[in-house]
Amino acid sequence: MSPFWGHVVGVFTVVVMAAFIGVWIWAWLPFHKRAFDALAAIPMQDGDDDSAETADAAARAWDRRSAAGPPQGAAPDRGEAREARFEENT
Repeated sequence: MSPFWGHVVGVFTVVVMAAFIGVWIWAWLPFHKRAFDALAAIPMQDGDDDSAETADAAARAWDRRSAAGPPQGAAPDRGEAREARFEENT
């Protein structure tokens, strides 16, 4: 391998490492705490109506914080989509 490719690989490694550290720092910023706490509480909920509202609120908070926004093709109101899937399965 030539010294040129060694430099290219070295620069690529540094760029990828800097991107990883940047995403890690971004994820730990204080304004993400409320959304992450709400998302972390979803598995502990027992499935009553209040928990569905909390899950919807957490999903909306996550979508607002996300740079990409909601996934492509996602329903505008996640509560209605969840209810529609539940009704189809019952």
